[in-house]
Amino acid sequence: MNASVSRVEWRTSSGAARAWLATLDHPLTADLLTRLDRFESLVGTAVAACPLVLPADESSLVAWTPRAWGLKAGGWCRLFLERWRTAPQALQPAIQACLLRAWRPFGGLITCPLSDLFWPDEIDQLTAARQDMGEIEVTRLNLRAGTKSVYRGYLCVILKVTRLCNLRCTYCHDWSDAPQDHSQFHLILRAVGQALQLGKGTVDFVLHGGEPLMLGRRGMLRLLAIQAHLAQGGQTVHNHLQTNGTLLDAAWLDVLETFGIRASVSIDGPREVHDRSRPDALGRGTFDRAMHGLELLRSRHLLSGVLMVVTAEVLARGADALHASLQALGLLDVGLIPQRPAAGETGGIAHAAFVRFLVDFEHSARAASAAGQTRVHLRELDAVQQLVSGKPSGFCELGGNCVGAFISIEADGRVSHCDKYTGDATYVYGNLFETDLGDLLRSERAQSIARRADAGLTRLRACRHFALCQGGCPHERYLQPSGEQGTCCGMGPLFDLFEAPALRPLAAVVAGAPT
Repeated sequence: MNASVSRVEWRTSSGAARAWLATLDHPLTADLLTRLDRFESLVGTAVAACPLVLPADESSLVAWTPRAWGLKAGGWCRLFLERWRTAPQALQPAIQACLLRAWRPFGGLITCPLSDLFWPDEIDQLTAARQDMGEIEVTRLNLRAGTKSVYRGYLCVILKVTRLCNLRCTYCHDWSDAPQDHSQFHLILRAVGQALQLGKGTVDFVLHGGEPLMLGRRGMLRLLAIQAHLAQGGQTVHNHLQTNGTLLDAAWLDVLETFGIRASVSIDGPREVHDRSRPDALGRGTFDRAMHGLELLRSRHLLSGVLMVVTAEVLARGADALHASLQALGLLDVGLIPQRPAAGETGGIAHAAFVRFLVDFEHSARAASAAGQTRVHLRELDAVQQLVSGKPSGFCELGGNCVGAFISIEADGRVSHCDKYTGDATYVYGNLFETDLGDLLRSERAQSIARRADAGLTRLRACRHFALCQGGCPHERYLQPSGEQGTCCGMGPLFDLFEAPALRPLAAVVAGAPT
């Protein structure tokens, strides 16, 4: 549901349209009105002129309805279409807008007057940014195990909406309080517009920071409205949020739930570890606030995952201690990120040490299962097990071919390959305010970045696991000395762990015997 941006400030209230919909005598009408009220409590009741065309047949209208309506949607749509024929013509645009707001809130943003969210000069820029791209490249993903991933018609944009952050994590090199590192309207407009104008069928925006919630709820609505107005017909836009969780409240959850944004929360293990590694700007621990935010997301089914940075302290405590603490916290599905140095610096967790820690963690998880306890699942271990069983890993680090399909856009307009390389100018494609995104991704510099990311793959092809890991994450090769020898990306012990379970009797695993 896309429409051209209109400067016409024709507006009416949805009140009369809502009253008309309320007369439809059907059990699903109450749900429709509840959804409509939730949208309008966030954005307002004013309706602007936009060229919506209501599906005239029942099957097409049913396709608009929420999935939760199921088979009952047909009866409501039949009743609606019968009544629609006699609806006052002057009321029909607002009725259409109400349906879109209730059923497809993201698309419903095009029904809101631009002047409710943007200043006049911003409206001019938004209007000028709208382009008809014509044919959209259909999304065809090939993520099969044993083959290099293909991301045709797909783009993932890690959008650094701000570098501002209310935390001061001891290992973090991503936050900044400089004004130029907080995304302004012109950056978000340019980044979103140019990403969509590449014509990909699916564009995923990962809203990142700093702390993206420091954008504020109105800032988030403005970002979503820009996406809705600039998306092309046939494009699918998704938003994902990575947050420290401490700023979440019921009002934020209403925004996320209404517009279908799920979030991952950073929790660095047990309280004592988390509070040391993730204090706020005043030096106070943030564990309770982060866990409260996580539980709020979980209560609305908006929690997409938990991410944890593995520091030297976590390694020293051991995998058994981490498994037990995550078990106790009820965090049973977690992704681990080894602490990495900023570009040009040294330190962090060595890849080999991280892999050994993952192997130990799998032993701990198996021991828990053997003892009748609930095991904790790690994203990294599950991805390896998926590949060994012949299924896609669902994890970009084990698919290869990521250059060009995943990009990071900074608040100052810099475009890089993945935010793992932040701070290294050799992995920067260029700047959106100097060159269009499409030209940046087709440039000789982009090809050079791809070649650099693939450096070392030739020697790794000799590894018997290469068809599964595709060489692992290129950032790990980036962190290693260029002269390093060896034919394994370092993840071989993990694949061995899942490829020959018969070699490890359960009693030995429970006892913690080495494999």
